[in-house]
Amino acid sequence: MEEQNIDNQDAKIWIRSLIALLIFFVCFLIYMRTFLFVGDIPSSSMYPTMEIGDFYVATCWSACIDHVQRQEIIFFKHPDDPSMALVKRIIGMPGDTVTIKNNQVYVNGELLDEPYLDEPMVSPDAEYHVPENCYFMLGDNRNNSFDSRFWKNTYASKEDIFAIPMLRIYPLNRIAVVNN
Repeated sequence: MEEQNIDNQDAKIWIRSLIALLIFFVCFLIYMRTFLFVGDIPSSSMYPTMEIGDFYVATCWSACIDHVQRQEIIFFKHPDDPSMALVKRIIGMPGDTVTIKNNQVYVNGELLDEPYLDEPMVSPDAEYHVPENCYFMLGDNRNNSFDSRFWKNTYASKEDIFAIPMLRIYPLNRIAVVNN
């Protein structure tokens, strides 16, 4: 009789532990879906900063998204096709004038320092006036990036930003913090 009580107590402890673990797992999944995004890089438009097949953990926390900065990398909905996600670097902030002249990028008349570029950009001269609540986006691989220079809707809207990469998690030999 005593042995059966012990077995019942062990079963109750095991069931409670299993329920607690299940609740924790469900809460963790909700947290992940609400505040974190895991995304991969499908093209070479951000090379060498991001390579095809890299995986990133990104924050979806609105407090971070509301305070993006120039030269920060973001995940956002494509301005011409919102069903498609893109990752690019913010070059122009709301109210900025972005000028491409002699294959160089100027923001509000100042040459932009871009140490992340692997090769010189070849692009026609142009000038862009970034509207409020919008961003001018360029890929790091400028000569192979379909970005603000070519979109029908030139600017990424603030409301279309959905994540900011924080950590490259794959490949394992390239694990690194990003956007710092």
